[in-house]
Amino acid sequence: MEKEFFEKQQIGNWIYILLGVDFMVVSLFLFNEYKKGETNLNETLLNLGFVLILNLLIVFFIRNNAIYTKVSKEGVLYKFPPFCSKWKLIPFEKITDFQIQNYSSFNHGCAVGKWNLFSKEDTITTLGTDKVMRIMYDAKKPLLISTSKANEFYDTLKKFKSETYNPEFIEENYV
Repeated sequence: MEKEFFEKQQIGNWIYILLGVDFMVVSLFLFNEYKKGETNLNETLLNLGFVLILNLLIVFFIRNNAIYTKVSKEGVLYKFPPFCSKWKLIPFEKITDFQIQNYSSFNHGCAVGKWNLFSKEDTITTLGTDKVMRIMYDAKKPLLISTSKANEFYDTLKKFKSETYNPEFIEENYV
């Protein structure tokens, strides 16, 4: 059985620290307004509840948001719920080239498919990754998939592509 590549990427825990700090700062502003007498207790608690619910919705969205990447004998598969919840497949015969690239998600932003209006390439990236796998295939533009295991992704892709489309390899090992 061939060794497949699988990776699940999520945004790091630092985002939860930022949300916690955000909640504390907003709470202090609301409490300060209440102390000055600018708002009553009910309005302050309602605003605080709204901020808490908004932060919880953001946390829920972030927890359920991940990039899934898989390299198997079928090809390269990826999905990025909730934007792309079904596995998308790029068969090996359509892949013409692939390479590891340095990539700063802070410079290019977090992007999904064609949602990034500022990029000329289709990308599936998360914040905090510094490497992407650039896959050229039948589409006019390359696909960039962020990865924290760039070398393993590359090696597995290279191995499967050579095994699948190298007749000499197949004859030597399977005939």
